Amino acid sequence: MYVQEIKEDLEEEELQKKKAKCVYIIVYWSGNYIRDKLHKICDSFSGNRHDVPNLLNIGDKIRIIKKDIEDAKTVYDETKTQLRNQLLDFDHIKNDNFEDEDAEK
Repeated sequence: MYVQEIKEDLEEEELQKKKAKCVYIIVYWSGNYIRDKLHKICDSFSGNRHDVPNLLNIGDKIRIIKKDIEDAKTVYDETKTQLRNQLLDFDHIKNDNFEDEDAEK
């Protein structure tokens, strides 16, 4: 097994924002039993599995994965924005109700 720490030139603030990540590369010849066991282990840790594509197609696979990452970031950003807007709307409704109660007194 070969383990190497990923080193990146990042500013201190960016390093604090980064989460620790683990990557395991498991190579096996073939066999449904081993494949099924590895899939169960990955699923139990919410891991992602990626088959190694033919070396001629590896560029395409990398582009697909990068696009998937960008799509996930977009969904995350949109969700965060919508959640923030919804919470602000709730705050305005709550404040409006308090103002109405104060006016009645």
